[in-house]
Amino acid sequence: MTVLRGKSVYYKRSYSQMAEDMIVSGLLYNSKGFYVDVGAYHPWRFSNTYHFYRKGWKGINIDGSAEAIKLLQRKRKRDISLQLIIGPENKTLNFYEFHQRELNTTVSEELPAILQFHGQKPIRVSEVKCMSLGQLLNQYLPSGQSIDLLNIDAEGADEEIIRSNDWSRYRPKVIIVERHCKLEDFLASDFFKFLGSNDYKIYGFCKHAFILTEEKAPF
Repeated sequence: MTVLRGKSVYYKRSYSQMAEDMIVSGLLYNSKGFYVDVGAYHPWRFSNTYHFYRKGWKGINIDGSAEAIKLLQRKRKRDISLQLIIGPENKTLNFYEFHQRELNTTVSEELPAILQFHGQKPIRVSEVKCMSLGQLLNQYLPSGQSIDLLNIDAEGADEEIIRSNDWSRYRPKVIIVERHCKLEDFLASDFFKFLGSNDYKIYGFCKHAFILTEEKAPF
């Protein structure tokens, strides 16, 4: 609560880039939830999960940047934070890092667009271990723990991440994914059709963030 001109005002602070956390908070208002954040980037800057961490939630953060993971491990001690790339195979992949770290990616095809629209070339390329989302959850998700929120911000690798999950076992109630396209293009995409075939529906979107919910979730 804050006071403006003598009046008490209740508000929630968003830590997301496009207020995605505020949209999702209207669905997931429990105080002890669990998230999986792929492409976590930073403990709170442009974070779709920090609002929930402050409410008492915990979860798993994944990022290819060693620097990002060290910071997450220091600042979000309830969480499990892992330097990994999520993908379809057990191998190592090139991880391209930029001065503007939210642009980091494993997708080399994205590099020309990043140069064109952001004027940046990679400052570092490192090899990082790759693991499927299903394998990661098998190994690190606490026994009996359901997933309230899956957040994916992977600069072009989102479809590989989604397809690498074991949907028969791990079904987040809400998914946030970043895709730079129009709503009609998203709804026509193979990515959305794949999620639809696994009983997820579109709930909302804000600019380049799309929010999906499980069909059977009690909202």
